[in-house]
Amino acid sequence: MQSNDEIYSLLVPLHGDRVILPRASVAEVVRYAEPEQSAVGPDWLLGTVVWHGKPIPLLSFEKLCGEEGSEPGSRSRIIVVYALNPTSDLVMYGLLAEGFPQIVRVNREVLLQDLAYQPDPAKPILCRIRMINETALIPDLQRVELALLSQDETPDPKPTALQ
Repeated sequence: MQSNDEIYSLLVPLHGDRVILPRASVAEVVRYAEPEQSAVGPDWLLGTVVWHGKPIPLLSFEKLCGEEGSEPGSRSRIIVVYALNPTSDLVMYGLLAEGFPQIVRVNREVLLQDLAYQPDPAKPILCRIRMINETALIPDLQRVELALLSQDETPDPKPTALQ
């Protein structure tokens, strides 16, 4: 197998599931820091944090999907994701994780779509995959970013800094 047939990816633990992200879409995984919260905005938008001197929005993928998210704990991390189509309003954003993600190599030999799983069209999920004994959701990052751009909240000018 040629190396270009494999994609390094991150299995990101969430409250009740996991998502898989291409490693190239992730800038960094950082320790959780309490975000600066705004008075208005959807419940899935947890607030704003500073990453390398720039404010980025932090979201709960579970809550964006209309599910119950968990409270951040000592194992929580922030996955800093590059925007697919960077704009002046959104270059990067943070995704709350329940722990440290696992690096996996994905290739055609180990990857199968879970045909029994039918995603709700209202949720930003493309499909569920199976890799040997693992399962994960493939998020629709374009819809996640559209949700971030379309919400009516202006980031607070004093977000919490990530370390």
